[in-house]
Amino acid sequence: MSNDNNKFSWSRFMTLLKGHFADQKSTIQWVVLMVFVLSLVLVVFFSLIMPSAPVDTPWGATIDKDALMVMTTVSYTSTVVGVIVYVVLSRVCANMESRSGDIAYLTLPATNLEKWLSRVVYVVIVGWVLVNAANYLAILVCHGVGALLHIPSLNLLGAVFNPEHVFNYHFPATVHFFNHSFVFFACAAFLLGGTFFRRLGWLYTGLIMLLFLVLWSFGFGMVVGFLYQDEMVSLAKDMENGGNPLMILHLFGDVFTICGWLMVVLGVVMVWLSYHVFCRRQIEARHFKVIKR
Repeated sequence: MSNDNNKFSWSRFMTLLKGHFADQKSTIQWVVLMVFVLSLVLVVFFSLIMPSAPVDTPWGATIDKDALMVMTTVSYTSTVVGVIVYVVLSRVCANMESRSGDIAYLTLPATNLEKWLSRVVYVVIVGWVLVNAANYLAILVCHGVGALLHIPSLNLLGAVFNPEHVFNYHFPATVHFFNHSFVFFACAAFLLGGTFFRRLGWLYTGLIMLLFLVLWSFGFGMVVGFLYQDEMVSLAKDMENGGNPLMILHLFGDVFTICGWLMVVLGVVMVWLSYHVFCRRQIEARHFKVIKR
C-alpha cells in the first residue's frame, strides 16, 4: 500500500477511524457515562439550591425561580461539559504522546491527510457529538422525571433546547453568529494545541486561551467604548429608567459580526496549522529513524 501524499483513500481513512474507536472503546464508554452522571448531578443540585422566590430584574421583569433554575443549569452544565469537550479535542494526538507511539502511527501505510483527518474526526465525534449527546440525554431524563412527578423546576428543563422562550427575550442573529464562531475558534485552538504539544495539550492551550480572552476582552472594551461612547451613555440612561439592558446587544451588532468573521478566519488558519504541525511530526519521525540506524 503506497503512502502517496497526493492521493486520499476513503477506505484507508475509514480503516484508521474504525481502529481509533476499537482501540479506545472502553475509554469512550467511560467518558460518556461520566458526562451523563455528572450532568444528572448538576441538574439535580442546581434545582435544589435555587431561591424559592421569584427574582426581580433591573429592567422591571420578574423571572420565576423555576425559569431561573433552567438558565442556571444551562449555564453551569454547559460550562462543565464544554471543558470536557475541549479536553477531548486536545487529545487529538494522544496516541502519539510517546516517541514509540509517534513513529508507530506516523509510519502506517496511509497519507498524512488520512492519518490527521481520522484523528480529528475521531475526537470531534467523541468530544463533541457523544459528550453533548450524553449531556442532553441526562437533561431529558430529568425533564421526564419532572413531568412524571410534577416537579416544576425539572419539568421546565424541556425549554433548555430553546431557552430564549423561558425569559421571553431574543438574542439578535449577530450574537448567535458570534457565539457559534467562537465555539469553532475554540475547537480549532484545542485541536492545534493538541497537535503542537506532545503532553498536557489541554492545559497549555487552556492557559493560552485564557490569556487571549483577557486581551480580547480588554481590546473589545476599548474599541466599543471609543466607537459607541455616545450610544452607551444614552443606553445607560434608558436602563436607569427601566430599559432592557439586552438592547446593548443590538447596539453592537456590527462589532459582533466583524468579530465573528475574524474568529472564523482564525479558526480556519488554526485547523490548517494543526495539519501542518502534524506533517512536521511525520518528517521528524523519519529523521529520527535515520539517526537510529
